[in-house]
Amino acid sequence: MRNARKTGDRPTYTYPRHNLFFAIMPPLPIAKEVSDLFDNLGMPLSVCGKKTSVSRLHLTLLSIYAAHYLPDRVTQRAFLTGSAIRFVEFDIVLDRVLTFRNRRVKQPLVLAANTETSLSANKLAEQIRQTFSILSGICLPRTGRITPHITLAWDSLLVPEQSVPPTTLPVREIALVHSHVGESRYDILGRWKLVPG
Repeated sequence: MRNARKTGDRPTYTYPRHNLFFAIMPPLPIAKEVSDLFDNLGMPLSVCGKKTSVSRLHLTLLSIYAAHYLPDRVTQRAFLTGSAIRFVEFDIVLDRVLTFRNRRVKQPLVLAANTETSLSANKLAEQIRQTFSILSGICLPRTGRITPHITLAWDSLLVPEQSVPPTTLPVREIALVHSHVGESRYDILGRWKLVPG
């Protein structure tokens, strides 16, 4: 969520300082593989934007709350939600790179999942949304189908969609992440194992 403030005739925007979301955090070997993939792509694609550090690589499932202040009750309900999730383990295959367009000067260059393995991630995200809405009394709106992805970097260069060697991301747990916006810092508040397949 962002708030518009007018400066003269041109509005400016203030972004939230806190972002709470559920995510898949790649195991370190997979995170390094993804980071190496970016390094191999960087020169041919002329990407020179800020690279996401290995420790911050993640795949967002569902954003819970974004604001200048993060109430304890929201964090507590999100923690209860993580504890209540029952979902069978699955794998995601990430096999294409592209730029997700937005209105910012720099835009996210992402490693995205193929359609076939996106279905489970969408079902998991929907289970989290429904569970949080029930436990918190805060009805999160349906966001529609997500494209599971890991942001590799932020760059002004627009990269058209292209295939890359596939990376298999094993989804064995979910994490509750508190992002301190603008500080390049994540706090992992909780991790919960999925049900063995």
